[in-house]
Amino acid sequence: MIPARTFARMLGDYNIRVYTVAPGRTASDTFVAKTGLESFTSSTENRALKRLLAPEDLVGTVVFLASDDSAMVTGVDHGWRTGAECPA
Repeated sequence: MIPARTFARMLGDYNIRVYTVAPGRTASDTFVAKTGLESFTSSTENRALKRLLAPEDLVGTVVFLASDDSAMVTGVDHGWRTGAECPA
């Protein structure tokens, strides 16, 4: 996968902003129906934030990136970290 910053460099002269939104495992209705809720809830025990990532959690960031408020933001890969990397 080519990072967003590579495309941002290529398209910046045209005033085109580039981002990626990569939330990872999100507890959408479709994904939970396919994998089961247990696969999500068991993984929350070791996280700093002990809840599931829901589609609604992504909305604020996506709206910000689509707005003029992010006019000087480009070349960023946005991921969601729920604290799984935080040692106990």
